[in-house]
Amino acid sequence: MKQEPVQSNGALEVNDLTGYIWLPDGISDLELEIDSINAGVIGEVMHPGIISSVNGLIYLKLQAPLRVNASSKKGEVRVVGMRKNANGIYLPRDEEPIANLVAHSKNGDVIIEYERKLVF
Repeated sequence: MKQEPVQSNGALEVNDLTGYIWLPDGISDLELEIDSINAGVIGEVMHPGIISSVNGLIYLKLQAPLRVNASSKKGEVRVVGMRKNANGIYLPRDEEPIANLVAHSKNGDVIIEYERKLVF
């Protein structure tokens, strides 16, 4: 049985989501916290936060200059269009990052393509 979305402490919790969520790009202080167990997380991202999956693929098109910590315990990590520093953090090539994004999958791949479009 599907549960209705719940708002708690300024967060919107949506269980068993199949489909899309559009977030307003004009709210620069919005943060993501997306957790998935057996499904992938695929989409365009321009807000900081944490995206994690236990068994699914994380495939993101990054559209803001964020500092990215991308990791997978058993899958592949591929980040395109960014440079990797000595600490394993990915940074925009020619811009200062405005915030942080963590993308972690335990058993799936993490693929991030940087295609900056947003200016705050």
